[in-house]
Amino acid sequence: LAGAAVGIYIMWRPLIVALCSATGALRVGPRSLAHGAVRRAAAAVSVATDTGFGSAPMPDDLNLLETLLYDAVQREDYAAAAELRDRIGWLSGARGGDTDWRELGLPEWLSDWLGRLGYSWGTRVQVQALRGLTEISGGQTRHRDAAIVAPTGSGKTLAYLLPLLRRFSEDLLQEDLSRHLATAIDGGRTDRTATPDAMPRPVAMIVVPSRELGVQVSLLAYRLLGGSAGNPTLQPFSHPSRYQPGNAANMFTYSGPRRVKVAGLWDEQMLYAAAHQDLLKDVHLLVGTPEHLARVATSGNLRLHQLQALVIDEADVCLPMEATSQLMRRLEEACGAFAVPRPQLLLAGASISASHVEQAARRGGVQAPLL
Repeated sequence: LAGAAVGIYIMWRPLIVALCSATGALRVGPRSLAHGAVRRAAAAVSVATDTGFGSAPMPDDLNLLETLLYDAVQREDYAAAAELRDRIGWLSGARGGDTDWRELGLPEWLSDWLGRLGYSWGTRVQVQALRGLTEISGGQTRHRDAAIVAPTGSGKTLAYLLPLLRRFSEDLLQEDLSRHLATAIDGGRTDRTATPDAMPRPVAMIVVPSRELGVQVSLLAYRLLGGSAGNPTLQPFSHPSRYQPGNAANMFTYSGPRRVKVAGLWDEQMLYAAAHQDLLKDVHLLVGTPEHLARVATSGNLRLHQLQALVIDEADVCLPMEATSQLMRRLEEACGAFAVPRPQLLLAGASISASHVEQAARRGGVQAPLL
């Protein structure tokens, strides 16, 4: 398949299909994709000056070019941005930055908030993820399994967070409204946990290989849900004001759900909080490392059967871990015990190869998946 130089694999058993670069070269090597892209990015950035790229050759990778375009706009280097925009247009037949978030199916509140956060348009991998991860056929909506492969810095985290927020937006807003109405009817005394129409939780779980990446993912999710960089608490423990995004600071600019709880699980302190301080109580989105997620899942403090989506970030690192195998086995057991379908599975990373996808398939993690 000819397409952008970004790897959203479409996995169909027993066949594995992959999006290729415009040159037709298959780009699923475990090292060449990530390291080659990084080298090209470094080279492109090194020749970008206040007067643009000058005589230096520009890369042909659309996903990389859009990443560099974002960077140029943020630096207010509009000469370089114009050259990048024209290069993107020449390669793709469409000007960079013309794709509106609303055209990609994002709800109004999220489209508006992304603009306020400085995300004016989607990168190649984000656009393809939003277009490909949900399929509507015969009135039925199917959320497809996928492997998202793109260079570091290309926006992979948003590429999986945005489809998840789009998928759960209506339910989160309804939960928010139901809680507000129930509280008003009860004179402000209604218990949050007993709110009608509450979603089963956790809704989604993101597996990351390290605490550092977990912090980055959690903070980005927090900001997308109305939080600010000045008041996040990733270990909320008991006080709602320490984790609830969407507060008085943005009451006139943020119109999305205001009580979505994001929590992280990546060290011993958080494990203790999960066991003894209700860290996981009412969590909508849980981010954690394989080791700590597997331990809390084994202890029974994590309702895996209620998951609707599972993301494994840096899948090439996480999948070989024994803790990931334990977590996947526990998930399969939980879904079987409650006779519920397994959650949507998304793999993300810069160096995911076909063998990693096959490894996930052998464990039962992917079924009739879209790559």
